[in-house]
Amino acid sequence: MSLPLPVYELEPPKRDAKRLTSLAAEVFGAESSQLAEPDGRTVARQDQVAVEQDHGSGGFFGADHERLRAPSERPTPTYPPNSAAQGGGQGRLRPTPAGG
Repeated sequence: MSLPLPVYELEPPKRDAKRLTSLAAEVFGAESSQLAEPDGRTVARQDQVAVEQDHGSGGFFGADHERLRAPSERPTPTYPPNSAAQGGGQGRLRPTPAGG
């Protein structure tokens, strides 16, 4: 038995250099980024900052390469003490029925 399914044609994602440079400025402070189009993507770059848009998917990627490998710039995660974590977990566990 075959079931006919509708087929929808999707339009390619819109590429907008103005939006890309605006993202670079708003998110990373790159006010005067330069545009390039290598390997199927558009890249706005200024010094160590890069914001890219993939031509195929339309997805965005941003990176600040100066801070990328700087552990001191990353927030340090904080965890609850073991006793608090165990107490919270024990309160959520249900006893299993006998024989099961």
